[in-house]
Amino acid sequence: MMSLDNDISTGSQKLRPEDMLSRDRPATPADAFKRARRWGQENLYVEQVNLLKLGFYNHGMRFVPVDPKDHDKLKKFLKDSPQVARDMRRHVREVWQEWLLIDTVVSFWREQTGAAPFLFKADICKYSDRMGIKILKVKLDRADTVPTKDQSAGAVSLEHDAMVERYFKGKEITMDVTTEEKWDEHFEVQTRGLRGDGFVLPRLYTAFRTCSQNESMEVGESMLAYAGRRIVHRFKLGFEAKGNSPASNFQKEFSMWTKARSDAILGFFQGRSGFMDVVENFDQEMAVFLGDGGPKNYDARRWGTIVQRMIWWAGPLGFMMVANSMNPFLLPMLRTAAEADREEVGDHLNYVLNRGFKLPCPVRVRWSNRCFIDSRLAWDMANALMKQGPLSLTTALKEGDFDPVTEARHKEEEAKPANAKIYLPVHNPTQSKNAPDGGKAGRPNERGAAEGAKKSGQTSGKKK
Repeated sequence: MMSLDNDISTGSQKLRPEDMLSRDRPATPADAFKRARRWGQENLYVEQVNLLKLGFYNHGMRFVPVDPKDHDKLKKFLKDSPQVARDMRRHVREVWQEWLLIDTVVSFWREQTGAAPFLFKADICKYSDRMGIKILKVKLDRADTVPTKDQSAGAVSLEHDAMVERYFKGKEITMDVTTEEKWDEHFEVQTRGLRGDGFVLPRLYTAFRTCSQNESMEVGESMLAYAGRRIVHRFKLGFEAKGNSPASNFQKEFSMWTKARSDAILGFFQGRSGFMDVVENFDQEMAVFLGDGGPKNYDARRWGTIVQRMIWWAGPLGFMMVANSMNPFLLPMLRTAAEADREEVGDHLNYVLNRGFKLPCPVRVRWSNRCFIDSRLAWDMANALMKQGPLSLTTALKEGDFDPVTEARHKEEEAKPANAKIYLPVHNPTQSKNAPDGGKAGRPNERGAAEGAKKSGQTSGKKK
């Protein structure tokens, strides 16, 4: 495949039609992965869409035990093993990043050492699962730095020289069921393709031509903007020569084009930028070419077709980005797309995490859908559930972005008799005499207030 680089400052690259075709339509999944990775780095729209999708799709990520009875055991383990918890969260995040960009994930781990699993870039891999026989080939670059025996101790359950020869000499590694026991190499591949098809093209492939057009237009505008740095302050010297007057004949020698004169002019302007003061004759003129429309070249409407195509690639999230709002009609569509991806990514993560980490009990990954609900509707739902009983006050505080521990301390301080006049009334959901302290520390008793009003002769808010 041709070079993927493009000099954005000068646009200096000789591209033939067949070269553009290989850039816009890579023939193999490996080349498509490389191209997608470059667009993820160089195209700001692709980058931002994937970042936002990562935020939505991975929202509320948490590890829960398969058996609810192991909740306290898992919670204590993650608290006592912060490095393991950090590695698990990082692996989840990296899997999502790869999945959203190239729709392919290659996880690798060792079971004997307990080292954290990591990902191989699919760009350097060849994968086959025909007839259910999984074979993975990885071409690692030759390493510039080779770890010593002491540095690699505990990371790889292999003899040091064999480890260096296999992983640091730039050789292609083949992994299958036979290498699991021999080399302690375990891998799991997740793709969108049919079982048996191996690697398939990423979904971003449909937007490659749009990304290429966007890049070409950026290069063109960049070149025009760079040309805008050259500003010429021109002084004319001389007079117009007419007829065969002696003065005209005298000027002809200086008005004719000569190579020496041309070279001198080119030599002066070559590489110069900024403000320049020049002196020239009347028959010389300098023109600046700005394409076919001058300022029209920078009209934002030129990008309309690119934006529209990228919106359709991004799906519901793309339409919300353009609308600058969290559309309640598009959120359910985004939630549906997220749940579909969560199902596929979740299966992969559950398999790898339980085999790649030494955990006290089987775990699975869970996510939250609350980010797909309008904030006002979400709070109304939390408020209703809290009043009816199913939702705890602690969860309600967390949903409101309050710290339950801090709020408990504040309430304890406010409930002291000395602070009663400062903080009363405090909300009492019972609104009756059955409050824990007889109603004194709660909201004013409505029944008592009504009875007091009747005794004073007041009814329905009116005085007789």
